[in-house]
Amino acid sequence: MTDADYQALSDNYADPNAPLPQTMGEALTGADAAAVGRALMLRDFGSDKAIEEALRTGRPRVDGSRTSGHTVGVTARIPDNERDALMRLAQQTGRNKSDLIREGVQLLLERHQMSA
Repeated sequence: MTDADYQALSDNYADPNAPLPQTMGEALTGADAAAVGRALMLRDFGSDKAIEEALRTGRPRVDGSRTSGHTVGVTARIPDNERDALMRLAQQTGRNKSDLIREGVQLLLERHQMSA
């Protein structure tokens, strides 16, 4: 789906005049609630394939694209003083820790002439 498609869906869901499926007057749970939710998505996405595609993409990749594929999480332990310095740098620069760590990995790889 494109950003325009997502925007159109968002506009529809925010519209207080958008029609909702009729219920029996009681709150639905479990499979009944799932069926009504699926019907709403089918109405808006148009097909089961489009629903699956939208649900499969997950959050945007680090590079901002919406293509499928995975980014890899890496865990590392660092001393408290380095973590504190990283937190200060994040606050001073307005960037998040992950972004700073990615930049650090890129710089290290460039230094060793191993950039991706």
